Amino acid sequence: MIRHPGSMTARVTLIAAALAAFASGAFAQITTLPACSGTLSRFSVCEIVLNSASSYVNDYTQASVTATFTLSGTSNTKTVSGFWDGDLVDGRGIFKIRFNASNAGTWSYTTSSADLGLNGKSGSFNVTSAGGRGFVRRNSSNPEKLVFDNGTRYFMWGQTYYQIVTNARDGGNWQLSIDNSFGYNMNNVRMLLYPFDSLAPHGDSQPFTTDHDHLDLTHWQKFDEIVNYLNQKPMVADVIFFNDHARTYGTTAQDQRYVRYALARLAAFPNVIWCLANEWQLSPTHGSDKPYWDTLGGIVRNEDPWLNQGGQQRPLSIHQSTDSLFEFFSSTWPVHAILQYGTHQSAHPLSDDWSNFSIRNNLGHGLPVVNDEYGYIGACDLSPCAQTGHVFDQTAHRQAIWGIATAAGYGSAGDLRAINGGQPSISADWKDEPEYGDISRLVDFFTSKVSNWWQMSTQNSLVTSGTRVYVTGQSGIQYVVYAAVGGGFSLNLPAPAGTSYGLYRYDPRVGGTPVFIRNVGSGVQTFTVPGDVPDSVNDWVLQLKAQ
Repeated sequence: MIRHPGSMTARVTLIAAALAAFASGAFAQITTLPACSGTLSRFSVCEIVLNSASSYVNDYTQASVTATFTLSGTSNTKTVSGFWDGDLVDGRGIFKIRFNASNAGTWSYTTSSADLGLNGKSGSFNVTSAGGRGFVRRNSSNPEKLVFDNGTRYFMWGQTYYQIVTNARDGGNWQLSIDNSFGYNMNNVRMLLYPFDSLAPHGDSQPFTTDHDHLDLTHWQKFDEIVNYLNQKPMVADVIFFNDHARTYGTTAQDQRYVRYALARLAAFPNVIWCLANEWQLSPTHGSDKPYWDTLGGIVRNEDPWLNQGGQQRPLSIHQSTDSLFEFFSSTWPVHAILQYGTHQSAHPLSDDWSNFSIRNNLGHGLPVVNDEYGYIGACDLSPCAQTGHVFDQTAHRQAIWGIATAAGYGSAGDLRAINGGQPSISADWKDEPEYGDISRLVDFFTSKVSNWWQMSTQNSLVTSGTRVYVTGQSGIQYVVYAAVGGGFSLNLPAPAGTSYGLYRYDPRVGGTPVFIRNVGSGVQTFTVPGDVPDSVNDWVLQLKAQ
């Protein structure tokens, strides 16, 4: 919004416009967060609201404020940037500073700004030890796995709703999509902070208005609402800064200011993780400019006040177009690796093959690996699978997700089957799919039926015979075996930590409790699934646990 300080005409016009917008319902719902005062629970998000002393032509580019928070009795301090979030009727700016109370104790703060209304404000508040699960981070003890601050292990399986902010701004039922995804054990939503161009059925919304120097605050306030809603579930918000469309990019200075504004606004939410771009190689201006992305990655890595806690980092990465190897392993800023590797790669034509390979090919760098696009639901309903004629149906989708999980990786779903004139992965409109039941059973199996799953790693080398058989496990302790097409196979098992392994069978198509079959010893062991008469059509899971 462009304003002229001191102009009565401008103020009258501003008030009239505000009243008209209120009457038409054009204002975004403002996310209400507790003030940074009194007593707060650990990991809660609080905010300080300040008003500038001066009016500016453009608050976004002309005014700034920071606050330094100090935990009493320690050297623990955090300097947090504030952000502009609107105007008073007299033209002065409204600024907010958001803080996450990630440590118990008494915190105090003092603000700093060139604007007298924002400078020198102080206060204090108490934080109790009781609270939520905190931030998700790369686990320093198991660096290819993720963990929350309170020790809860995170088996990340995402949903893709790229333009959920346009759904929210259009008054769509985006909450239903989140609720139902959560009900199917999906615990992450991938979403664009800067959406693609206007798409059916919810139109357009952008972080900016006329250019990259002027914010569209309704867009940001709606994004706040979505992130906060996810935090209450709780679900993770996988925030993607840029996409592959030209309008997304301004000058280098404008892009960096945009990233810093997003950090100021969103970093205090413990459920946020960062992705610099969607398919960065397809950017019309920075598609071959890795130094550009390294600079932006460095800004997030160094300036997010909550990125590092006790040597464990909040996830930060970049999404690439189809490639079997993450291209930023040599950079210093990534915290996890993102792959897009799916539907019918020529070298790995079967879904369990490409999905398992996509994770295995990127392990060994000390980073968690997630295949964010292993294959959209309905992908081959829309176009022929020309390479092999193998349709990406529910069976192939299930084979893909188990291939990922048994390589000790993570994944994200997405749906292309049309609804309301659009695609759910873009529009964030809910469409129920049988594939979601398979995801729910997968996540439930690993998180409730496998002990210490976060200590397991890919163990395909144990397979001595059989095809499309994948193994993850802890040597001599436990294994999960996925037979994508059933039948018979052999494993060379290390000596168990006990006297034998208990063998259990699990049906990934139905779920339930794994069924005990028998005890087995070490060495080369032969298995048939589901029993004495092998099923060479359906997929099966075997679980071996040292007795």
